[in-house]
Amino acid sequence: MLSKELLIVIPVYNEEKTISLVIDKAKKFGHVLVVNDCSTDNTFHKIESESVLIINNKENLGYEKSLHIGINFAVKHNYQYCITIDGDGQHKPKYIKTIYDGLKNGYEIVLTNRKSKNRFGERIVGLMARLIYGVNDPYSGLKGYKLNNVKLIKHNLNNTIGLYLSLKMLHNKNTFIEYPISIEERKFGKSTFDTQFFLINLFLIRTFLKTHYYVKSSSSKTLQSD
Repeated sequence: MLSKELLIVIPVYNEEKTISLVIDKAKKFGHVLVVNDCSTDNTFHKIESESVLIINNKENLGYEKSLHIGINFAVKHNYQYCITIDGDGQHKPKYIKTIYDGLKNGYEIVLTNRKSKNRFGERIVGLMARLIYGVNDPYSGLKGYKLNNVKLIKHNLNNTIGLYLSLKMLHNKNTFIEYPISIEERKFGKSTFDTQFFLINLFLIRTFLKTHYYVKSSSSKTLQSD
């Protein structure tokens, strides 16, 4: 039986074609939590047949809120580590082991750097993050966190939780490593993140400024709820 050490969080919306394969490979490394964001296809029946934890959102909340729910679940239930991965098959589950090994080797946050970034906003963020923190791809959804210094995070619709949490940890001088990865092209459906990306980028600079102000105004390395 797997120890209650690692929780792998997979937010999903209409991923019936890919989610079973992602789950089957992910649960070799730890407990799996699927946050089902009111899928309208056969996604729920696919994940229901797997030996995984499931949270069904009562309404469609979007990728970021679903991710937030999953990370907070890991914190609340005292998991030592949390890894986030998408359910659409673009992230290769084989990288979970690489991230997990990085966490167990003492890094407090493990990031991944995709070889290609199609969106202009992602390239701009990558440039800013490289200049300020020495990382290249804070927008990548495939990440790992050591949770000993992470407290429950209040959701703010102005925040992209994966980006925001990463920046706060980097600002707080948490130890990190970044691994280069390749991703698969999305074969089925349409990413809901594509439809949200414009709105997300409206809040991007604010997120940077907010996290930058946070570290200047606090001497603590423990993440506090906003």
